[in-house]
Amino acid sequence: MRDFLNLFVAFSHIPDYTMYRAVLPTLACCLITLFADAQTFERYKQPVSITFLSSFSGYGQNIEITLPLEYDEKGALTFPVVVIFDRQDSRNYDYTLRTIDYLTANEQMPSSVIVGIASDPELRYAETQLHISDPAGKGEQTERFLMDELLPQIRANYHGSAFTTLIGQGRYGYFATYLLTRNYPELHAVIAVNPLLEQPNVNLADSLTQLLKKGAASPVTYFRYDCDGRNEQQYATLNGIFGKARNEKANPDAKGQLFSGADSRATSGLYINQALYGIFEFWSATQNTYLDKSVTGLPAAVSRKMTEIEQHYGTPIAFSLGALNGKGWSFYTEGEFEKAIEAWSLLLSYYPDFSEAYLSIAYAEKDLGRPVAATLTEFQKKLSSDTFYTADEKLEMMKECELLMKN
Repeated sequence: MRDFLNLFVAFSHIPDYTMYRAVLPTLACCLITLFADAQTFERYKQPVSITFLSSFSGYGQNIEITLPLEYDEKGALTFPVVVIFDRQDSRNYDYTLRTIDYLTANEQMPSSVIVGIASDPELRYAETQLHISDPAGKGEQTERFLMDELLPQIRANYHGSAFTTLIGQGRYGYFATYLLTRNYPELHAVIAVNPLLEQPNVNLADSLTQLLKKGAASPVTYFRYDCDGRNEQQYATLNGIFGKARNEKANPDAKGQLFSGADSRATSGLYINQALYGIFEFWSATQNTYLDKSVTGLPAAVSRKMTEIEQHYGTPIAFSLGALNGKGWSFYTEGEFEKAIEAWSLLLSYYPDFSEAYLSIAYAEKDLGRPVAATLTEFQKKLSSDTFYTADEKLEMMKECELLMKN
């Protein structure tokens, strides 16, 4: 909660705790909006680049992994996986990362493990072309690399969950769409920018039509697509497949956007935010109901809402740190300190290493006239290993802790 924390800490030098407590409610916020002076993103760590030697492609694949701030190597929490093809296209790739960061910071999508896959221009055609279309095509090997090698490694080593979204444009828009038809319902969402629909001996329009016919009502699989003016026929074809289905709320849940006057290089940036929002709108809306003042019986309420999310998406997606923390601050600002403690204690059952929750509990305990030493001792213990905050922020939080101990 760094935006809030910077204001919060500004008052830590005020010696009178009563005055400090008086201004606190005016600073409380419901969401954790993070920014770090030394970090590129608000809600994500610095990306890490690796080379993944694939036994299917036969060469090293250049991969970039961007982890959420909540990621803890020793923790148990898992995060949805977002795979972005064509990482070498830095303009579109960087914009997509920024969009994900923005939507995450504003609680419109869950914190995710972001996997960028670079493609050598000389290999891109072969990687996305099937052998049935061209004897030189290696699309089948690319599919096996992704589904059998990379995704299992992301889930095993970086706490990726089963929920998987693919983002591709052009040839990789075609390939991501093909993967959806082949790996339904294992893939939960695909965003295809200016996707090709036909290659020799392959017609994805037919494949999507067949997929639509067999789609179950639940869980929901998402297909989002956009086209520029040069691909209006492809857009018309996709709309023909999914237009009636949308009115009938069929599965996959498919929607598209035509940018008739836009350059093909710009449509990804024009569309990616609304596509991601549409995929995670149910998660965000369901989570937001938890913040309603009338919601009590917090463990049961969270469990019930998370069950709704799991049933909708077919796999668990946890509440955000911001929503769980915001519930605590909502109670605190209303003077309901017991309920605030309950909310922050529940937060710790999902995010046990979020040290700031102990500091928040200590404030509520202080207002109830209770001793805070045990809670602050636990805060200090957790803060020492907390990867969520910078060293400077930890120093400021320790000043807060010392002030609480003195008063």
